[in-house]
Amino acid sequence: MLKTYIDANKDKLKCLVDGWMRVAEINTSEESKRKAAKILSVGLNQPEDYCYNAINNVRLCTYGDNANFFNIKGDYTGVKGEDIYSRMTQVYGSLGYANPANVPNWRLVANPSIIRSITNLTGSEHAAEGTAQFTPAQEAQKTEEAFTTKNITINYETASSTLSENAKRIIDLEFTPIAKAFGNARVRIEGNTDNVGDPAKNKTLSLKRAEAVKAYLVSTYKMDPDRFVVVGNGADKPVADNNTAEGKAQNRRTDFSLLNQ
Repeated sequence: MLKTYIDANKDKLKCLVDGWMRVAEINTSEESKRKAAKILSVGLNQPEDYCYNAINNVRLCTYGDNANFFNIKGDYTGVKGEDIYSRMTQVYGSLGYANPANVPNWRLVANPSIIRSITNLTGSEHAAEGTAQFTPAQEAQKTEEAFTTKNITINYETASSTLSENAKRIIDLEFTPIAKAFGNARVRIEGNTDNVGDPAKNKTLSLKRAEAVKAYLVSTYKMDPDRFVVVGNGADKPVADNNTAEGKAQNRRTDFSLLNQ
């Protein structure tokens, strides 16, 4: 029904979306911000300065942001609408609010045809939000305080640093969405082992395992290799008792930390 309506009213909808996208010029135009603040001040019966500060504290989504959201060019590596839709399907399914098997495919609920048809919105005011440009990691960032850390258990064959398909799936589900959502943050990957074996060899092995995770994220998700700080802790940073099998298993892990630039 929605597709039928869109097909019957494409010209009108194109004009509506085109006009809506032009409002994002407020992001880069001081004059437009002031005009918008005047309009809001009258409509909301609030002081003009209050409305101006409110506008100045947000970024309106541009045409470029929408093109990325729908992955119009097919090469966007950040958070896409389909990613959010799929993730929420899993979350609400696990909570019992939805049966993932009955949730329609993203391609059946999303219709980017209007965005795709708009080709006249060019220039910096319509461009997508920029991504961070990373410089090679510094030694100090190996111990820099993180603003958040996630421990992920990834199993390897004994003395191996090769990622299994299951390990890749764990990274895909548990870390990649976070890395995409915080695209401007540097990522520290720390490999850890239990206390079995030679400490020096464990440290080397843990570094290789962390490097393998980095290589996977770079090759699969096209993340900037300079974004990563890679550390091999060996058995130096246990989170559980190495005297028990359960504790050893918990210590064979990879830590992902997000750092400020």
